[in-house]
Amino acid sequence: MNQRKSFQLVISWFLCVLLLFGLSLVASALKLSDVHAIILQELTLVIIFCLLNRYWVKINIHFKSDLSFKTQLITNAVPLIYMLLLLIIISQELGQTSILKFCLYGIAAALVALFEEYLFRGMILGGLMAQFRGRKSTVVIEAVLISSLIFSLTHILNIFHQSLSMTATQVVGVFGLGLLLGAIYLRTRSLWWPILLHLCLDFSGFLRFGFRQGTDPATTVSATSIVAVVLLMITLFLLRPSKQEQIMRNFT
Repeated sequence: MNQRKSFQLVISWFLCVLLLFGLSLVASALKLSDVHAIILQELTLVIIFCLLNRYWVKINIHFKSDLSFKTQLITNAVPLIYMLLLLIIISQELGQTSILKFCLYGIAAALVALFEEYLFRGMILGGLMAQFRGRKSTVVIEAVLISSLIFSLTHILNIFHQSLSMTATQVVGVFGLGLLLGAIYLRTRSLWWPILLHLCLDFSGFLRFGFRQGTDPATTVSATSIVAVVLLMITLFLLRPSKQEQIMRNFT
């Protein structure tokens, strides 16, 4: 294992946490609205981490898959059904939301999805896979679990603007989501698929519940845990042993 690369990944995550906290303070000082604060924050983070990866960390992030489009669709069958349902929700909200608000929410959701997928799936998961070069193919599951845990723990920062119970619910839900997004990335070798699913999920959440929540406030930790278990089962299927060796070849 390359200790220097591990150090770079850890520093990248800590930098992410510090920037999220710092940029939220800047947005508060400037008295920006929630949507403008999110756009400023995520655009800044996208730029910083793209430059950080290009000139320092240097993780190879895959966007163009070498699989046929048909194969990618088959691999993403379950996520595509979920995305379709989310798009239906989004279309229903269009008639109840102003065009400007709808567009701003869409831009915010796109930037959130782009940044979080670039960092947590592209850099961290991709970096872990590179670190596990030469080990047994079962480390594919280990890499997805670790990156999903880091992804979920980052959302603890939301406790500064919402209740403990809501934050706990999000942390559990985000862990399950991270598993699925990681599996999609490893199977398709294209970051666009997890970005698209993440975008649809956040866009529908922003439209229905606002930026301060993004999820249904009536959802409980127990209910979210059940969903996380279901996502874990889907993840294990996508990353079943017969697929792990190919994934290792693609990412290491």
